[in-house]
Order: sequence, then C-alpha cells, then structure tokens
Amino acid sequence: MYITEIMTAIYSINPLLLIFPCTPQGVENRQIVGELACAAPLAAISSPVVLEALSVVKKSFTKKEFIKTTESIFGAAEAAESAFLALLEHQILVATAAASRGSWDEHQWAEAWMYHRGTRSYPFIDMGDESGAIEDRERMREYSKISPPPSNYKVMQGERIELEKISRNDSIQNKLDSMPISLKRKLPGLSMFFDVCFGERGKVSFENQGKFLQKSIPSGGARHPTEAYLVSFEDEELAPGVYHYNVQEHCLTLINKGQYFDLCSEATFDLFKKYKRKPKHLLILTSIYERAMWRYRDSRSWRAIPMDVGHALMLFRVMSEAIGYDSYTYQKFDDDALEKLLCISKISETPLFVGTMV
Repeated sequence: MYITEIMTAIYSINPLLLIFPCTPQGVENRQIVGELACAAPLAAISSPVVLEALSVVKKSFTKKEFIKTTESIFGAAEAAESAFLALLEHQILVATAAASRGSWDEHQWAEAWMYHRGTRSYPFIDMGDESGAIEDRERMREYSKISPPPSNYKVMQGERIELEKISRNDSIQNKLDSMPISLKRKLPGLSMFFDVCFGERGKVSFENQGKFLQKSIPSGGARHPTEAYLVSFEDEELAPGVYHYNVQEHCLTLINKGQYFDLCSEATFDLFKKYKRKPKHLLILTSIYERAMWRYRDSRSWRAIPMDVGHALMLFRVMSEAIGYDSYTYQKFDDDALEKLLCISKISETPLFVGTMV
C-alpha cells in the first residue's frame, strides 16, 4: 500500500481478532496472545499499552486519528506511528473495506461470518499420503496417552422402558409392512423408530483409538455425537415425561416425569401450531461435542456436527412417516429451557434440533 493510501485510508480492528491468555506450545509462561484464524500462528502481545490502544480507538479511523488517539498511551507520536504500522503488518488493523462483511452484517449473520472466516484454509493432514497417515496415527497415540476417547454411550439414571431390538436377519420393510397401524403408533413402532434412527448396528476399530459405533446414519470418524431425547405428552404406554434413548441398552430412560406440553410448546415457539392436531411426542436432538473434539482438534471440524444432526433428522422424518406420524422439525427453540428440561450441560452437550411427532 502506498504512503498516501495509508494516510487517507479508513481502518478498523480486524473483526476476526481474538485476544486471550494462554501458554503457547514451547513457552513456559502464560501470555496474552492474539489470534486471527485457527490456521494462523498465535501472536504474543507482550506490551499492555498495545491492548490499551486497541481499547480506545474508534470503530473506524484514519492513520492520523489513530496516532492522535494513542499518542499519550505510547508516549510519543513516533511510537504511536510505529505501533500502527506494526499492527497493520500483522493484520490486527485492516482497511475497513477488507473488514466489511456485506450481507452477513445486513442479515444479522456477523457471528457466523466470523466463524467461517476464522476457520478457512485449515492445514489438514493429507490422509491420502503415507506420511500423513503415519502422522495421524502418531497423533492418536499421543492423544490416547493423555486421556482415552469419551464413551460412545450416554447412560442416565431413571426408570427404564425396554424396547424390542431388530435382529440382523430381520427385514425392516417386512416388519413395517406386517405391523398394524395401531401398533406402529405405540411402543412397538417407537422401538423400531429408535433402533433404525439411532440404534447400534455394529462396531469399528481404529488403531490407537479404540472401538466406535456403526449406526444406520453416517458420522464423521464414527464419533456419533448426536443424542436423542423424547418428550412424551399423550401415550397409552409411556407415562408423560422426558426420556433419554440409551443406545447401549436399547431402552428409554425416564429422566423427568411429568406433563411438559406447555413448557415445550412455549420453548419451541410456533412449532406445535404447524398441525391442527397436538403433537404426541417431541424429539430433541443434542450433540456431545467432546466425542468429535477428541479426534478432530480444530475449530473447523465443528462444521461436521450439523451434518451429523442432519443425517439423523432425515431418517427421523422417514421413520416418523413409516410408523404413522406426521412430523415437523425446527432449529428454533429456547436453549436454556430445553437444557434444563433434559438435565444437560450448556458446555458439553447442547440441543441442536427439535421435531414433533403428531
């Protein structure tokens, strides 16, 4: 950039900038660092006056305005100018045009823009190359030394409702065709629904990692972070309440007994109004992030989590229809209300999608 352009251009703090304390690899002491992307190296911010300067500048400014605003902080105009050029070189300051998010801002998607920009061009291992496969195995070995992978199964305490398991020799289509509609909308139908959508079909082993689940739905690295909960409102065989689907035992565990129709209706906004009839059940899909995190230690890999839930949602829609239910799925809900209802953490497991069974 020419000197005249630098003097007249309008600048902003890079909207991707994250500043936080950490102990970088190979460094003994904790430092304040700046990060612009998960693929970029951390930049140590050794001087507190830099942080103070960044905290006082306006949303947008010229070079002259930056120097004038921060001159007293740096002690002299020359020092402020040197700091400006250094921050510009490290892309902590950028031309405002480069910081523009266009329609992402106009449509209130600024946070999504920051995530996608911040996780671009990650330096993945080339698994198609022999050296890449060797490096990946070595990483897994090191991870396993520190801690084992999280459990494939979540088990909650409560009364258990046993479900019928489909054997390997059974034809799902034949079982559906021979099952009366009266049973499809009762426990036999729900048994098949959970088995087909979320049930364990087998196991697969990975070197230095252990055994992982195979299901009807695909999942990145066979991690299967998606968990399923059923809130039953009106069923002859299921008491009203909140149930967790236990994959390991193929059963429903009653974790919260009671009628939660009004709570769920309010927490999912207008979802219950999509049909004139009231829903019989509400399915809530969550994700236990650490199952994927353990293997994929980069923020970009969160992109696979919604895909995992998407596979489950599609099969939910197909199987709901197959056992005689209408359904409607939503990504809109009150997170706090559902997390409290499911007795889950806001950090390690959160709801991602809901769907009615009408």
